[in-house]
Amino acid sequence: GSIDTPRRAAVRKMLAESASAENDGEPVSAELMQAIELRVVGLMRRDLDRKEASKINGPLHAAESFAECMRMWKTIKSWPALSLSYLWTRLAKWAKEERRVGREALGDELERLIDETLSVLVAMSKDSARHPSAKSRVLTVVVQAAAKLELRPENTQREAALFSIVDECFVKVIRQASLHHVATALWAYGKAGATSASFWPLAERLVVERGLESYNDGLSFQGGRSDNKFTDASMTMVNLSMIMTGFANALRPCEELCARVAAELPALLRPRRDVEDDHVAVVNVAHAFAKLGYEDEQAFHELGQVARKFLPQFTTQNVSNTAWAFAKAGVPASELLSALALYAVPRANDFSEQGVSMMLWAYATAGVPAPSLFATFAKVARHRIQAYTEQGLVNTLWSFAKAGVDAPELFETALRYALPRIGTYTAEHTSQLLQALSNSTFRTSTVTKCLTTICENHALINRIVQFGDAQCCVVTMHSLASLGHPVPGSLAAGLLHALLKQHPDPRHITQFAWGLVTSADAGGVGDALGGLLDRLSERAIATAEAFHNKDCALLLWSLWKGYCEHGKGFTPVAKDCVQTIASHAKVNELTDQDLSNLAIVFHHCTELSELPSLVQKMKDEVQARLGTLNSQHFATSVRFLATCQAGTPELWADVEAAWLRRYRTLDPQATVGLIWAIGTAGAPARTLHSVVGSGETLTRILEDSRASSQWLANVAWGC
Repeated sequence: GSIDTPRRAAVRKMLAESASAENDGEPVSAELMQAIELRVVGLMRRDLDRKEASKINGPLHAAESFAECMRMWKTIKSWPALSLSYLWTRLAKWAKEERRVGREALGDELERLIDETLSVLVAMSKDSARHPSAKSRVLTVVVQAAAKLELRPENTQREAALFSIVDECFVKVIRQASLHHVATALWAYGKAGATSASFWPLAERLVVERGLESYNDGLSFQGGRSDNKFTDASMTMVNLSMIMTGFANALRPCEELCARVAAELPALLRPRRDVEDDHVAVVNVAHAFAKLGYEDEQAFHELGQVARKFLPQFTTQNVSNTAWAFAKAGVPASELLSALALYAVPRANDFSEQGVSMMLWAYATAGVPAPSLFATFAKVARHRIQAYTEQGLVNTLWSFAKAGVDAPELFETALRYALPRIGTYTAEHTSQLLQALSNSTFRTSTVTKCLTTICENHALINRIVQFGDAQCCVVTMHSLASLGHPVPGSLAAGLLHALLKQHPDPRHITQFAWGLVTSADAGGVGDALGGLLDRLSERAIATAEAFHNKDCALLLWSLWKGYCEHGKGFTPVAKDCVQTIASHAKVNELTDQDLSNLAIVFHHCTELSELPSLVQKMKDEVQARLGTLNSQHFATSVRFLATCQAGTPELWADVEAAWLRRYRTLDPQATVGLIWAIGTAGAPARTLHSVVGSGETLTRILEDSRASSQWLANVAWGC
């Protein structure tokens, strides 16, 4: 465009002669000549761009600090696209090294940088036909650097506009972009939390349909070859790990992509088990699968085999990420986790606070014993407790409780540190802390003080009620009750109100009901108990068909205890609930514990006699299991049979014989119930009465701390 018309014609003539010579002397078509001319012009322009950029890139490369990069930025008036992208790269590099990320650290110059970049990218979007591969490189570099500088679309309108124009440009050139550019862009989008409605699905479709290609060979997404598999020699684990990490960080569902990757992993990993640089990629792919909820056992098996080979090269972060991934996915990996534990224990002090928390969570969740790891990490965590975030602290305590490992010094130190700060905890972290304490055996005055502080902190309670999900509300109520803490009626009412707004499932309803009546045993809830149980009963009736056996039995037990032991009997809605839920129980599938709970309810609730078919099923099932029930369940079931006037004289003779075999180890409360049951059934049981009359059994009953006038009345009645 800078030369006059005669010279332009001369250049065209020279090109035509050259093209004809290459075509065996035959003239080429006008269409081909036009394509040749465009290509030549493009190469000339690219060369000019590179020369112009090199004048800036050289000094930029020599810059030795973040500040020097910014000084250069202020002095140069016009920036070519290549140099602008290079500036973003250098800023990201120095920002990382000097720990200067985010808008505050970059200062006002960031706004000018974004504005200049926007003007360049807007011009680029209008001319997407030329040099798409080079443009994809510029776009990739900019969005990668922006993500590393912790820019986010939700921060400011400028930052949102930057990600928006990158998205618009990338969609136009993505089919000509190299795989590495696509993979890097996906990683950056995931890190920045950019939720593009067009880029994500387009990128996933290209990867799934056309395969993965190495960025080193200069190939790009072209042609749509049907034989292009993940097993191509040009495939690299680095690209794959960036793609999967991007989708995982964005929590972007990609079931088809995960399935394709999983299917090709064996062929992909087998020839690469000696490639040293691949160990980070293996960890990242496993971590991404777990985060996306993709739990293919074969894929994790392949990743686990390679991970064990690379273990000597692992950093502590690789170790914690790998352990977390396999535990989160819930796939069997005891050998790998044991190997990771052995590798981690001597390096415990090198783990970050987050790494310690992730490791402990992984072993607790997977149920893999690691006593040395828990003992060592308990010391590390206790000495660093002030460096922990609230999430790290509660996760650590939860892990010890879940694994059943006692760590009293750690718990004491952690609670003393948490107490002054607990008022600022989120609803989720507060409930998780309570759950950790209820699952542990740690009981001191510090625990009591912690529970009192939580229940009396109105701001914290309001936070739980307003922002806690259904699980948070249930865990808070259930944990306080498990710890024997009397929950105030106002708190119980607030938690239930929040729970019912979120359409709780049967497990939530059951666990909350259990928490209410258990807290009532400790003097909590008060007069509000009946009304709260009525509201739960109404919701239970509406969801009755979704109840499983365990929830059926426990809910009915809780309602019986709440209404009959702490109240004056069932209300109309409670009676309706008991009958409705009981009718959905599959008696022959109940566990012994659930059968026992249901037997207690049938023993005390005459309302259930209105379900004769269910009563008969209960009788048959109890009689069939009497010989295998443990002592507590045995006594409960026998009381149920006596109430129903069920069983033949032969059955009651068997019951007496069974009691005589185990009476020395039988709980005194169970013995009282058994004596009452046999007397109520009208069985002679002379040997049993003789044993009771000998004094040993009666002495054990009288000396029990739970002995009451009701116990004595039941024994007298039975005799």
